[in-house]
Amino acid sequence: MALLFRAARVAAAVGTTAVAGWEFRRRQLIAQRDQTREDFRGSSSFYGKMWGWEVDYQLMITFWDGDLVLAQHHLPGLPVHEAMLVALRRAWYKSSWDMVGVVHRPGGRVDVAMLGRAPGQEGVHALGYADLLAAASTGVVAVRRVKMEDEDRKQMREWLRKEIQN
Repeated sequence: MALLFRAARVAAAVGTTAVAGWEFRRRQLIAQRDQTREDFRGSSSFYGKMWGWEVDYQLMITFWDGDLVLAQHHLPGLPVHEAMLVALRRAWYKSSWDMVGVVHRPGGRVDVAMLGRAPGQEGVHALGYADLLAAASTGVVAVRRVKMEDEDRKQMREWLRKEIQN
């Protein structure tokens, strides 16, 4: 019986250490993200410039209202319990995409309209494309062109403008 209690204490200690290590790394990623945002504040929100690219800008100017945005979480950027849920959801649905949104371009900005999935988040919310790229929990982002008639695109733009709850 004493051996069982000792094993339980060791398992609890190992689990606690693993969660603490995960959280330490996550906080490092958040600090890096905050520093990156600070580095680009005032000049540009195009994070590709860190490596001498202007890809973010060249991509953004080609986005149209209604284009599909697929994003994948970077699991180490999430709290451990959320990372476990995302990993289980990926396995269950056999999909590596965790978030789906639609491009919305109000006043020249490029936003991503996403349906709220977190507790307490209802309806459609807009997130800046640059903010999506800079999030510590964002891993891969893909944008797919959606072919539609101009009138349909206009109707989508109007619907998004009415539905987005900022």
